[in-house]
Amino acid sequence: MLKFLPLLLVCIQLGHAQDYSGTWIWNHDGKHQSKLSLEQVSPEEIRGSYCSVFFEGNKIDCSSSSEERNLRLKKISKNRYQGSIKSNFSGSTGIIMIRFRKRNSIKLIILDAPKAEYYLPLKAVFTKV
Repeated sequence: MLKFLPLLLVCIQLGHAQDYSGTWIWNHDGKHQSKLSLEQVSPEEIRGSYCSVFFEGNKIDCSSSSEERNLRLKKISKNRYQGSIKSNFSGSTGIIMIRFRKRNSIKLIILDAPKAEYYLPLKAVFTKV
């Protein structure tokens, strides 16, 4: 039995690995909305894209292709990832942190905003769809 214990522990650990892939939505009074599409590439890395529609559709910051990735995040601690965003509106980049709070809730914080025009809330709680 003891020789199978390491394999059993690996299986248990893999079973508890969190997968943050999916679509996450933030909506502010129907006037501003953002959507994150995340893909957990590995336990240490998340890639994805965001699409924001602000001022009731007058400002749109979205990728022209569903394949384009403008979010790249690396794990910095348990349930926290930090990395870069690139605005599709201006091409400017910034630094964000995402903290996974509950199974269906994440908090996004912009640590260093893109220098040019972009549309994404500075701090917001997103809900998984």
